[in-house]
Amino acid sequence: MASVAMPRAPAPRWRLTLFRVLAALLGLVYLPGALLMAAPWASSSMAKALPPLSPLIWAWAQAANPDNQRWTFALSASVDEAIAVILFCLAWRPLARPLLFQFLGLALVVDLGANTPFVPGIIVGYSPLLLLLVAYPEPRRLLTPFWRGSINRPLLVLALVTGALFVPEVWLALQAQVRSADELALNYGWASIVEHTCNLWLIALLAAFRQPGSTLLALLVTACLLYLGVAATAVPNNPGSWSLAGGAIAIAGGAAYLAITVWAWGGSRRPQRDRRSA
Repeated sequence: MASVAMPRAPAPRWRLTLFRVLAALLGLVYLPGALLMAAPWASSSMAKALPPLSPLIWAWAQAANPDNQRWTFALSASVDEAIAVILFCLAWRPLARPLLFQFLGLALVVDLGANTPFVPGIIVGYSPLLLLLVAYPEPRRLLTPFWRGSINRPLLVLALVTGALFVPEVWLALQAQVRSADELALNYGWASIVEHTCNLWLIALLAAFRQPGSTLLALLVTACLLYLGVAATAVPNNPGSWSLAGGAIAIAGGAAYLAITVWAWGGSRRPQRDRRSA
């Protein structure tokens, strides 16, 4: 006798409310770090002048030589703001875009892998994100493979090219952190570069899978690449910076992401217009 699939019970309202509150609060923790996106151009006194509104701002204020970490904090701030946008979107509609939450789960693995070997106590700092993962109202949705369904092949090719360009940067940063031979390593700045570069690539990769939320991810990686391209040209000699050439490549990559995303969005809306006019 064939079994009949039972309808899935909706998530209790209190769990939805709890998750929304936690996601919004965590997004607010990330949000003030946007001030550090001015790091490549700001005066040296900015590091000490800003109130410690977020862990990222506090970390820059503790740096012995903030000028040497302008690129590090620009990279960290841009990716963290992308994560803040994702958190606010999840707080708004928790169940509509499981792909965004799957990214957060993968990002937590990256964060712990990049930092824990050098700062074991940082696990405590990531406990709010772990709590958010546990509080997700319908955890079974997170087990749905995001690679099922169609794939935006141009975006996938861009993600693979981006990853190939990121590999040398990540490897060199990891080696520098292991050696702990410079000021950036003593402040765990190289580990931060590994963490945020890998998370940026995760956003680029997941954007290629046509799931709810993938367009948002594509727009976020577009914004990050365009901003980081400009930032790299402003501080080409900072430790870890992508340099002038890398900045130009990032700007071109961001423009390519934007063009493909807009083209794909227009293509998805065209059949709807055709049906209305029929």
